[in-house]
Amino acid sequence: MLSNTPTSRSFSLPCLPRRVRVFGAAWLVAGLAGSAGAATPAESGSNPTIELAADEAIQRDDVEAELSRRGGHSAGAAAWQQTLDDLVGRRLRATAAIDTGYAEDPEIRDAIERLLAARFERDHLQPLLAAIEVTDDEVVARYAEAPERFATAEQVRVAVIRLDGPTQPGLADEIEAAVAAVDPERGFGDLARRHSADRASRYVGGVLGWWTHGDSSRRPDAVVELGFALRTVGEVGRVEAEGDTYLMRLVERRAASPRAFDKVASTIRRQLMMERRAAVRDAFHAELRERYPVEVDPLAREPSTRSRALTPPSLPADPATRNPGPSRN
Repeated sequence: MLSNTPTSRSFSLPCLPRRVRVFGAAWLVAGLAGSAGAATPAESGSNPTIELAADEAIQRDDVEAELSRRGGHSAGAAAWQQTLDDLVGRRLRATAAIDTGYAEDPEIRDAIERLLAARFERDHLQPLLAAIEVTDDEVVARYAEAPERFATAEQVRVAVIRLDGPTQPGLADEIEAAVAAVDPERGFGDLARRHSADRASRYVGGVLGWWTHGDSSRRPDAVVELGFALRTVGEVGRVEAEGDTYLMRLVERRAASPRAFDKVASTIRRQLMMERRAAVRDAFHAELRERYPVEVDPLAREPSTRSRALTPPSLPADPATRNPGPSRN
């Protein structure tokens, strides 16, 4: 009994109404002898076929194209016959799969849709994108509009001591008073190791990497704002954020500075190219949407409850606070 389930691993083939018929076989074999001077079907203007009844026939050109794809441009009779057998076998398997119901399998339909979409994009959208150009004058004009937009952003490097939740009375004051004796390049020095709950920096004086204005790590906003508010190297500030107390010290600052045109010209050109490619893509898909309306189920517009937000893995336990276990003494 034939199973119509595409994922079925075993089934008996039905008596399919299709039969393999070979037409012009003599021409096909003669075509192999082209290098020996024999006339080929292409030379005679005919194109004999290997046909699957009721289906699109396998053409001699299909065999040649498959041979070319395999790198066998001047293959002999054995290679030609093997390629022909492979094409016929593939057509037979595909026909059986369709009769068995595979064409309705969502995974297969999705794969076919992707293939068709990719081929359509290659033939119709990619030529439009390839024709886009950005002139030197346009690059110069974009730079002249707002040179400050291409300046290097302001950056700061700070040291931090994070005190978890409610702290001992006066502890933050004591740390602030003691930090004056620590070289600013060392941040908070040994004070960070003794008091900070920030495992990423406590063993390096609390010193963090460079923060760029507008892209300054996953720290609380109030902490980032304080970091950029500190103006003098060695200056210390304090802020409460997300239930913790942060002591911060400015280690180094880099002011925003303009960049010469020749240093940013290639970046501007890429930006203009990306903008124009995006505009062409938008117009291309807008035309398709107008021509072929696509219905979307209202439920599909809402994220699935089965989807899970990606969360970063937690840090390993701090060796300084890890339970050492029972004493061996």
